[in-house]
Amino acid sequence: MADLDNRMVLLTSVTAGRDQDELNTAGLLVGELAINTNDGILFAGADPSGTGDGNTAKSAGQPVHNAADVLGIKLSTASTAQAVGTGNSPAFAGATINDGNLTINNGTTSSATQGGKLILAADDGAVMGDNHRLGVIEFKGAEDTSNTLSIGARIEAIARSAWGGSDNDADLVFYTTDGTTETAALTLDADSKATFGGAVSVGGNLTFDSIALTGIQASGESFADNDVSLMTSAAILDKITAESSNTAGTVTSVTAGDGMTQSGTSTVNPTLNVVGGTGITANADEITIDSTVATLTGTQTLTNKTIDLANNTVTGSLSEFNTALQSESFCGLAASQTLTNKTIAGGTFT
Repeated sequence: MADLDNRMVLLTSVTAGRDQDELNTAGLLVGELAINTNDGILFAGADPSGTGDGNTAKSAGQPVHNAADVLGIKLSTASTAQAVGTGNSPAFAGATINDGNLTINNGTTSSATQGGKLILAADDGAVMGDNHRLGVIEFKGAEDTSNTLSIGARIEAIARSAWGGSDNDADLVFYTTDGTTETAALTLDADSKATFGGAVSVGGNLTFDSIALTGIQASGESFADNDVSLMTSAAILDKITAESSNTAGTVTSVTAGDGMTQSGTSTVNPTLNVVGGTGITANADEITIDSTVATLTGTQTLTNKTIDLANNTVTGSLSEFNTALQSESFCGLAASQTLTNKTIAGGTFT
């Protein structure tokens, strides 16, 4: 074919990463994509600058003379997987596919920044927008004999707000499928908050505010006096009911207030009595007075009582005062009265 930049060939036996003789014999050229029943998929390409493996730059159609210039994906059912070629395409270096299993191995000396890495990226030349998906991993299986694949679960990363140099907020959402309905079972948001879509079952301890809670006490269970368990509202009611029906306690001190007397200071049922008095009777649920007690309302007759006029004011009409007096009567300045057996001395009178 004249166009060697886009050429697919079938080879008898070439394995990526093998020696130079095998490559020369097979005749794999730069720019060729080879499919081989024994070795899988091979792509021949050279470092354009010639600096990657010490060779000079090669153009399309030239023979490949270095195994490092070949990228190969070996599809194998053998117990030992064939590694992908380690040429000038580091995105695939160290990966193996074996019986449906993909292994990504980082051969660099291990450290806190090394290790196998799988990158799911979204880059269409524009900034990530709010609620745009960065990547997703889907778990599918056949639902019939016609190779129809249906999703059972997925994990996806979602951008929160438009991205920029100082804002790369994202949520990680875990979905599960019930029937055919996918539901967000767990969301880990950009604020480090976990939101569960349904009930939460804790198999071990639940640590809250440095306390490792070990269980929940329900109604009907024995009361546990500790700092590592919580009670339901029904369990709390059980405890209150049990304590309120307990009569085995002892009153160690009873003090009666003003106007009360007491009987017993160390009995279960002490008696407190309200003291009555003249005209006052203390009953079980009320205190009553009789007619001998004067009140602000009503009419009472006061007998043998003295009113201190120097400190009290008595009001009433002349006739009322005269009626109150039993042996004498008052004379008013504004009224006309007849004076009997009275002596007037001096002055002028009309």
